[in-house]
Amino acid sequence: MPKATSRETRQISPDQERFYRLPDVEVISGFRRSTIYKMAAAGAFPKPIKIGASSVWPKSHLDPWLAERVR
Repeated sequence: MPKATSRETRQISPDQERFYRLPDVEVISGFRRSTIYKMAAAGAFPKPIKIGASSVWPKSHLDPWLAERVR
């Protein structure tokens, strides 16, 4: 069996949580970095979680926020 390289895309099963980094969250939300962090501090946007040195947003936290905005 060949080894997977870092350039290959990993398959994510539907039951695995997906995490977004800030550039993705900016695209998804339409807000820039400073607005995202200000809104998160005010409780108006999902707060990021730390994984190692990185801040990420779980998809399961962003989906309800997005759904509420669509209504």
